[in-house]
Amino acid sequence: MDGADLIRALLEFIYAQRFRICYHQDAQKKYLKEQQIKKLEEKNNSQEGNDATSDGGEEDDDLRVDEAKVDESRQMDFAKVEKRVRTSCGCKDTEKYMLNLDINSAHYDPETRSMREDPLPDADPNDKFYLGDNQYRNSGQALEFKQINIHSWEAFDKGQDIHMQAAPSQAELLYKNFKVAKHNLKTQTKDHGEVWECFYRR
Repeated sequence: MDGADLIRALLEFIYAQRFRICYHQDAQKKYLKEQQIKKLEEKNNSQEGNDATSDGGEEDDDLRVDEAKVDESRQMDFAKVEKRVRTSCGCKDTEKYMLNLDINSAHYDPETRSMREDPLPDADPNDKFYLGDNQYRNSGQALEFKQINIHSWEAFDKGQDIHMQAAPSQAELLYKNFKVAKHNLKTQTKDHGEVWECFYRR
């Protein structure tokens, strides 16, 4: 067994252990919830027996109503609606470092929890839910933020009093003004070129 097979076997073992732990935690939560329901039902049944002998105080009714509100799942029992709170033990999602166990695939940095490249470059992009961290760095608002940052560095080097982290709104406004001025300059030089071209044609 070479190093790659050993690492693959170790990662598969870790994944199986994690799944087993999550399964047992879910079973334990379900068992504790059932025990809580049984205790509430026994308490309500015993209080109903006591209410028949007593004169039916409103405080006991309020107490029963408050205890019934503790368990939300019993309120919607007829619809069989399952409520699940997502915890750190969500076994259904595969971790990004488990997508491709090949040693020569994308590098996963455990310290920063980042995987820059796509772990499955040959797979269909429509079927993948994770394309690597660089996919998110080079698209959308991240790309615009990067351009504003570069512009503010260059403006600072040329003498502008600007700092992206200290005054982000000022940096963004300066970048927008720069883009407008650049566009105006391009259209102006284009217009001058057309004028001189018309002059020389005569």
